[in-house]
Amino acid sequence: MPLSRPEVLDALPTYILIVKTPTDRLIRRVYLSLHSAVKATERAQARGHAATLELAQYVTRGESR
Repeated sequence: MPLSRPEVLDALPTYILIVKTPTDRLIRRVYLSLHSAVKATERAQARGHAATLELAQYVTRGESR
């Protein structure tokens, strides 16, 4: 039996790039690919921004864990 969309999303790692701009604005970007998230982090850091990469777990709406 195929998995439902929430089951598939629960199984995927989610990478969140958090960038702090020189004006202290926080920008968050979500990636499903570690490679893409790392490249985006490197680009932000090359521009001189404070950038961190976090691993998050997707939780479907209405669930609590």
